[in-house]
Amino acid sequence: MSNDQHRSCRCVKSNCVKLYCPCLSAYGYCSQNCRCTNCKNREYYEDFVEERVDMIKMKNPRAFDPKIVRVQDASEIEPQSSNAVPMPEVQVPRTFV
Repeated sequence: MSNDQHRSCRCVKSNCVKLYCPCLSAYGYCSQNCRCTNCKNREYYEDFVEERVDMIKMKNPRAFDPKIVRVQDASEIEPQSSNAVPMPEVQVPRTFV
């Protein structure tokens, strides 16, 4: 788990081992920037954290999947209903550096 790709947390009662902890949900340990209380999401508790992550994944296998997925091409998106209206193409002006 990496520490550099997530925000700091302020968890109080969850010991940072619940999915709503931003550090754990980013699949990382809490860092020195966190202001959490009684934190168990540290490298010292690695076995405990992995056990909790496995329990969360057993309940919801997609729990740690990214919440926002980038789509390269709009044609990859399937319309949800037959009433779907295609979005017009948007021209983005070029900026000169």
